[in-house]
Amino acid sequence: MSQSPPLFESVIKQYSPLLFRVASTYEANTSIQQELFQEICVSIWLALKTYKGEASVKTFILKVAHNRCVTHIGKEVGRFKSHEAADAASLADQSLFSEKLSLENEIERSQKVQQLLNAIRRLKLPARQVISLSLEGLRYEDISEICGISVSNVGVTIKRVKEQLRNEIDHE
Repeated sequence: MSQSPPLFESVIKQYSPLLFRVASTYEANTSIQQELFQEICVSIWLALKTYKGEASVKTFILKVAHNRCVTHIGKEVGRFKSHEAADAASLADQSLFSEKLSLENEIERSQKVQQLLNAIRRLKLPARQVISLSLEGLRYEDISEICGISVSNVGVTIKRVKEQLRNEIDHE
């Protein structure tokens, strides 16, 4: 097996937290998040061989990561019902961990983040992609390139999704 290229090593070192956050917006179960993260890394390793520098490395790897996550979602759709129980157990495990923390504000913050992640996971796939990239601080132009939609459509989608998320979280 060949050694991974230096670009791959630096990309993973620099962007691992970002890539893990991407995985967590598509998957609630923590063990499957880890698997998805590993699949993303393998996909990036393979894709970097074709990287020509036409976009920033960050934009390139996010496009690869989101495409991998879309594939993951496609595979999981058939197994959705069995994952609902696993997701609930995962959320319960995370809640128990949060309860062990002594600071009330940390618990509240964790719950708000979990509410947001759960609401994002319920979005339709195109909206989920756009909002998760926006939350990572990408420019509209980069989101447009990654998702294959117009820049103005990115803005409209973000505005609508933010409103939808606010309403959903306020009603929980």
